[in-house]
Amino acid sequence: MANNRKLGLEEVIVDKDLYLFKADFKFLQGLKENSNIDPMKMYESFSAGDCDLDLVVDILSFSVISINKKPVNNTKEMAEDLISRFGLQECWYLCFRLLSDAMIGDVKKSGLRMDEKIQKLKGLNNSLLTNLKERPFLWVYQVWIFGACLWVSFNRISQLFT
Repeated sequence: MANNRKLGLEEVIVDKDLYLFKADFKFLQGLKENSNIDPMKMYESFSAGDCDLDLVVDILSFSVISINKKPVNNTKEMAEDLISRFGLQECWYLCFRLLSDAMIGDVKKSGLRMDEKIQKLKGLNNSLLTNLKERPFLWVYQVWIFGACLWVSFNRISQLFT
């Protein structure tokens, strides 16, 4: 099961078929109306690591939008087929991501992803400085590489003018 993750959408490629799942208000509303458990309780259960087969089937059934851009007639049968093919654990993980998307919302997810990118950049910058402080010969190595590249560049340029 491969996917292409977008905000609130999960594109899952199964063999040559493209399954599109969407976690939005309509999805949450469908879960609340047709399931015995409140979506917030489902999310808490999934966050605790609980894996309930009926919940997984419900979440997959109410989140699927299309297969190969065609509407799905029997969503429950489709969910059971996915569980049979890929196993409960992988389908549970997909459901957990869908519930997370629906609970957090697009605006909050965008902010969290931006914060995550900024933290990664900060961590990269700090790790470079830490490595240079911990390994003083790394400076020498970098200066040597820079000098060698500079020498090769000037050598090539001087050959063009002679």
